[in-house]
Amino acid sequence: MISLAVFSILIISIPGFGFESETYGRYDIPQSCCHSYSLRKIPYKIVTDFYETSSLCHKPGVIFITQKGFQICANPSNEWVQKYMFKLKQKKNIEDDNSQMIHLNKSVEHSPTEE
Repeated sequence: MISLAVFSILIISIPGFGFESETYGRYDIPQSCCHSYSLRKIPYKIVTDFYETSSLCHKPGVIFITQKGFQICANPSNEWVQKYMFKLKQKKNIEDDNSQMIHLNKSVEHSPTEE
């Protein structure tokens, strides 16, 4: 019979036997992968952000982040997922533009005037 200590060492030493949030040696294991997709369309009003899963995952996926911080996997080939991604990208671009304008205005206000 194998002892618990030997068994533990064997389990730890098996390559690829790790959680998806870890890096094992030279292998970069993805932070998040979708093993299944949401069966229902998520209400857009509760979605705040998204990210796409790594190409190293077995299934492609889009992970939506809700207002309460939940992460929900969705199928990137679904039309509603594509629309949400597009709308969220547009929203982010507008927010980035507004942030740049605010920064520009502050730097102009604080710059020395020419006389």
